[in-house]
Amino acid sequence: GAGYLLSYSYNYTKEFNPRLGDYPEAGTYWQEEDQLREKVAEVTMENLELEEQLRDLQQELREKEEEVFQTEQRLSKVYGELETYRLFAGVQEAKGPGVIVTLEDRRYDGEKNDPNDYIVHEQDVRGVVNELFAAGAEGISINGQRYVQNTSIRCVGPTIIVNDVRSTAPFEIAAVGDPQTLYNALFMPGGYVDVLESWGITVTVEKKEEILLPAYVGEL
Repeated sequence: GAGYLLSYSYNYTKEFNPRLGDYPEAGTYWQEEDQLREKVAEVTMENLELEEQLRDLQQELREKEEEVFQTEQRLSKVYGELETYRLFAGVQEAKGPGVIVTLEDRRYDGEKNDPNDYIVHEQDVRGVVNELFAAGAEGISINGQRYVQNTSIRCVGPTIIVNDVRSTAPFEIAAVGDPQTLYNALFMPGGYVDVLESWGITVTVEKKEEILLPAYVGEL
């Protein structure tokens, strides 16, 4: 029984599977299969190599993207610092909320011998400017002249010269910055407004939602 089944199975397999038989084409079949297996192995290896190259390229791309991002971050910081410098240097317009301080001569009553006691002087204007900068003003103009590092304020009789431009009272000092902070700094007890008013100078301060300061024209 069992021997007959094994013999029948072997002969059947030989008949229908030339790989196990003694047919001439069996060798060709094995050769083709071996070549196919080698080809599959080669393609598989190539795929593995390509996948490895792809991973390397993806990693390199991520590193380059990170470098570009870091460079953009540094450039953004530099540009921001440059804009801040240009703003404080006064070489570009400044726009934003702030205050406008107006100084006016007091009325001459004719009883004083020296009329200079009744007019706004350069130190009065400079004192307000310093007070505003100390309170965080980002930019200041005086009667439309942008105040910069080398701005000179000179008094000639009843006029004041700012950036070589002569103007008379009232003197309008515009400052860009936080309006409430600037206002509080000017009106603190014993502050500069109190001092000016004690000298009889008329001082008005207006908080504004938007002020435009012109850029400085000239050499720094």
